[in-house]
Amino acid sequence: PVEDVLPLTMDIPTRLRMPAASVVVVIDISGSMAAIEGGRSKLALAVEGAQRIAALLRDDDELTVIPFDNEPGFVVGPLPGSRRDQAIEQLNEVEIGGGGINMRDALDVASGYIRATDRPVRHIITITDGSDTTQQEGALAIVRGLNEQGVTLTSIAIGSGEHVPFIRDMAAVGGGRTFLTERAADLPNILVNEAE
Repeated sequence: PVEDVLPLTMDIPTRLRMPAASVVVVIDISGSMAAIEGGRSKLALAVEGAQRIAALLRDDDELTVIPFDNEPGFVVGPLPGSRRDQAIEQLNEVEIGGGGINMRDALDVASGYIRATDRPVRHIITITDGSDTTQQEGALAIVRGLNEQGVTLTSIAIGSGEHVPFIRDMAAVGGGRTFLTERAADLPNILVNEAE
C-alpha cells in the first residue's frame, strides 16, 4: 500500500557487480626502452603505468607484469588487488635488459599465467617499441588461441617503427585495441584507461 501512495518501491534493487578481472602486462625491457624522454626512461614510464593499474585494482582482481626482452625478467605476480602495495613496490625492481623483445616467447609466458587464473575476465596488454618487436612468427597463432578461450589482447606501440603493422595485427586478432604513441609520457594514462 505504501508503494501505491508514494513514489518509491519497497524492493531492494539488485546490485550490479562487475566480474573479477585478471590483467597481464607484458613490458618490453630491451635496450631501446632505456631511451630518455623528459628526464625519464621509456621503461620507467611503462612501469609507472603498471603501478597505476595496480592502484586501481579491486581486491578480487589480479595483476601479473612480465618484463621481457630475449627472456622474461623479474615477474611481478600474479597478485590480487588486495596486495596492490606489494605489486607497486615490486615493480620498482624492473630493470632494463638486453636485445629485442621475443614476442612469441613473451606471449607464451603470458598465456601460461592468463590460462592459470580463475578470474572470468582475462586481458593481456603488451607494451613494445615500434621497431623492436622480434620473433613474430607463431605469435599471432598464440593470440588467436587465447582469444578463442575468451582472452583479449591490447597492444601499445611506442614510436612508429617498422613493426607497428604486426603490433596492430596482434590486437586485431586478440579482440583488443592498438595504441600508437610517439610520446612515452602518454604510457601511464593509456595503461590506466585500457585497464579500466
